[in-house]
Amino acid sequence: MNTAKHKQQIILCIIGNEVMPAKRD
Repeated sequence: MNTAKHKQQIILCIIGNEVMPAKRD
């Protein structure tokens, strides 16, 4: 189980949504 990697993916997702919310479409 890669918790650290999973956490990083979530953080990247959040940052991506914060920077480019339009990409969520």
